[in-house]
Amino acid sequence: MDESNKVSWLTQQLMRFIPAHLFAGEDAFRAKLLWMYSVSLGGLGLIIVLGLAFAEGELPIRRLGTVFLVSCLLIAPILMRFVRDLTWVSVVVVIVTMITVFYVDFNNLSIAGPSALLWVLPITLAATLFSGWRLFLFCVLVFSLFVFNIYSLFLGRLPEPIMHAESWPFMQVAFGVFVGVIVLVCTRGMSQLAALHLQKLQVELKQKQEHIQQISQLQVQAESATRSKTMFLATMSHELRTPLNSVIGNAQLLARADLPEKYHAKVNDISIAGNLLLMLINDILDFSKLEQNELKLIEEPYDLTQQVSELARMMSAKLKAGVNLDLELPQERVYIQGDQNRLSQVLMNLLSNAMKFTDAGTITLTLQAINQHGVRIAISDTGIGISQNDLKKLFTEFSQVTNDSARNMEGTGLGLAISLGIVKRMGGEINVTSELKKGSCFTIDLPHKRISGLHVSTEIMPTAQKDEGVLSGVSVLIVDDIAMNCTVMESMLLDFGAEHVMSVNSGLQALEYIAKQPNTQLVFMDMRMPEMDGIEATRRLRQQNFNGQIIAVTANASMEDREACLDAGMNGFISKPIVMVELEKTILNVLKHE
Repeated sequence: MDESNKVSWLTQQLMRFIPAHLFAGEDAFRAKLLWMYSVSLGGLGLIIVLGLAFAEGELPIRRLGTVFLVSCLLIAPILMRFVRDLTWVSVVVVIVTMITVFYVDFNNLSIAGPSALLWVLPITLAATLFSGWRLFLFCVLVFSLFVFNIYSLFLGRLPEPIMHAESWPFMQVAFGVFVGVIVLVCTRGMSQLAALHLQKLQVELKQKQEHIQQISQLQVQAESATRSKTMFLATMSHELRTPLNSVIGNAQLLARADLPEKYHAKVNDISIAGNLLLMLINDILDFSKLEQNELKLIEEPYDLTQQVSELARMMSAKLKAGVNLDLELPQERVYIQGDQNRLSQVLMNLLSNAMKFTDAGTITLTLQAINQHGVRIAISDTGIGISQNDLKKLFTEFSQVTNDSARNMEGTGLGLAISLGIVKRMGGEINVTSELKKGSCFTIDLPHKRISGLHVSTEIMPTAQKDEGVLSGVSVLIVDDIAMNCTVMESMLLDFGAEHVMSVNSGLQALEYIAKQPNTQLVFMDMRMPEMDGIEATRRLRQQNFNGQIIAVTANASMEDREACLDAGMNGFISKPIVMVELEKTILNVLKHE
C-alpha cells in the first residue's frame, strides 16, 4: 500500500469522527492534527486518571494534576462536533498545552529538569495553527510563562520535583522523542499548508489572469463600440448639417431680402427652428466628446468684460415680457486666457435656462475679479427655483427638473452636463444654490484664468466699401457635391458683392477648373465629396503652386476636421450650417493675409 493510499485511508477513518466541512482547504490538516493530538494525549491522560482512581495513594497529587490537565485536551474533539470554525478549537488546544507544559515544568525544577524541552510544544502548535497577531500573542504568553518558571527557580520557590533526579536522563530522552515527533508532524503539516497556499495562490493568479483577459476583451469591444458610436455621430452630424445648411442659409438670405412685412415672422420662425435643431446636434456631439475626453479647448487672451456685455445685449432680445436682465460689471475690465467660444456656450446655456424658467422679475448677470488670478461669473434669477431633490441630479445627462411648470420644456437635458464638463476642462467649477419658487443662482469660478491685460495690435482690419461688398472684384470657386449647397453659398457670396462665382461638384473638377483659371482668388472647399475629397484636392492644388485662398466649408465640424483642413493647406474653416456673419468674418480674415 503506497503512501497516498495510507493517507486516503487515514482521512476516511478520521471523517467518521470529524465533520466533513472541516476538511475543506487548509482546515483539513489542522482538523486531523487537532483531533489526533487531542484524542491521543487526552485519551492517555484520561486512562491514567481512571487507573489512579483505583490505586489511590500510589501517585502524588501533583502528578495526578498533570494527567488531569492532559485529559482536558478531550474538549477539542467534542468542540469539533459543534463548531464550523477551527479557531476556537485551536485556541483551546494551545492554551491547555501551554498550561500543562507550565505545570509540568513548574513541578520539575524548570530549566534544570528534562521538562524544559516541552516548551517547544505550544510554540510549534501555535505556529502551525495560527498566523499574524494570534501567533505573536501566544508566543509572548509562552515566553512569559517560561520566564516566570526560571525566575521562580532563581528565587528557590519551586517545589521538589515530581520525578527523581536519577530518572531525569530517561525522561530527557522520552520528552525529546515525544517533542520531536510532534515537531516533525507539525513541520510536515506546515509544509503541506505552504504547498496548499501556493496552489491556492496559483489558482487565484490564473483566475485573475483570465479576468484580466476578459477585461481586455471587453475593453477592445468597448473601444470598438466607442469608435462605431463616434463614426455614427460624425456621419449623422454631417448628414443633418447638409440639409440644415440649406434651411438656415436660405432663411438668412430671406431675412436680408426686401420681403413684405407679413413674411418676416415666418422667416424668423424658420431660422429659430433651424438653429434649435443645430443646437441639439451640437449638444450631442459635445457630450460625446466629453465622454471620450476629446473636447479640445482653444485658449487665447481676450476681454471677458466685453464678452459678457455682448452676450447680455444679445440675450436681452429673448427676454419674456415682464423680465429684466441686469448686468453688474467691475470698475476695471477683466481679461482672461481661455476659450472664448466654449465659455460663451456655457454662459448662453445658463442664461437661456434662467430665461426659460423666469416668468417675472429679474435675471442678473454678475462678473467679479476674485483674488489675483480668479474670475467669478454669477447668473441669478427670480424664477421657479429648484427643489433639493432636483439639485442632486441637475448636472446629470439627459435629466431635467420635474417641477410641474417645467415638464413641457424642450431640450435634451444635456446642456448643464456639457456646461459642467467644459468648465471643469477649464480648471473651474460650477455651483448652484436655489430655493423653490424664489429663484436660482449659478456661479462659475475660474481660479487661474485672469491675466493683467491684452496686447492690442495696431494692424487695421480691412473693411469693404459698403456699396461694393467684401468680395467686390474677387473671382470665386465653390466646390461642393450638393447642388443646393452651391446655390445657397452662391447667393450669400453675391450678397457680399461677388461678381465672378463658379460652382463645381468634386475635387477633380476643382483641379480641372483651377488649371484653366489659375488666377482664381478664393475657393470654398467642401471636405467630403465623391471621387476626390476636399483634403486631397487642396493638397494637389498646393502641389501645383496654386496661391489663392482656400476656405473649408464643411459639415464635418470637429476640431480634428479643422486641423486636417489647415494642415492640408487651407487658409480658413467654417462649418455648416453657414452663418453669414461668421462667413463674412472668415472671408475678411483670409483676404487680409492674401
